[in-house]
Amino acid sequence: ETAWNLQYKLSTDTSWTSINTTTNSYTLTGLTNSSIYNVKVKAVCSPTDGSLWSNIINFNTRCDIISSFPYTESFDNYGSVAGVFPTCWYRPIIYSTYPKTSVSSSRIHSAPASLEIHSESTAKPTYAITPQLGENIHSLRVKFWIMPESLTSSGTMQVGVMSNPSDTSTFELVQTIQPTTTSYSQYEVQFTNTALTGSNNYIAFRQKT
Repeated sequence: ETAWNLQYKLSTDTSWTSINTTTNSYTLTGLTNSSIYNVKVKAVCSPTDGSLWSNIINFNTRCDIISSFPYTESFDNYGSVAGVFPTCWYRPIIYSTYPKTSVSSSRIHSAPASLEIHSESTAKPTYAITPQLGENIHSLRVKFWIMPESLTSSGTMQVGVMSNPSDTSTFELVQTIQPTTTSYSQYEVQFTNTALTGSNNYIAFRQKT
């Protein structure tokens, strides 16, 4: 083949953008950061003759550094399908598919989804880590809601900062939270501690059962 038709779209869109090209490979430009795209391609042999479409391939564009504050993540944009994990968040340790979104009506704080996180044990915690934050960590604070399944077995939530979301050894603990009710409660953590490493640009939630 010497000519192709390429179509792509945001995963949430219904219409495709079409490109005819004689170049192999082809670079898509002007895409939106931190987004999921679909792409498919077919060979064009003549104006009236072409191959079948390829399978649709999904890809994520590069994540933006969060530079506009306040930054809010409700996880509701991921709630139509349970079990996914937010684009541009990190989970360096996965325990039995957790952390992941949940659409269970008994577990959500704002419809239709929440983030559900479980760990294997105290020695083997799991993490949910924000995208990179483009602000000095010492000037930030985070507010969030927690609802434990059990006061005796759900463990604690440790909030900290990290310089590398793929390396759990960079986790610096700021505050440990022990919930006292099985209803949703709001918490706030300040990052004004001057002892924290200034290169930490990610906020991490570490759940320890």
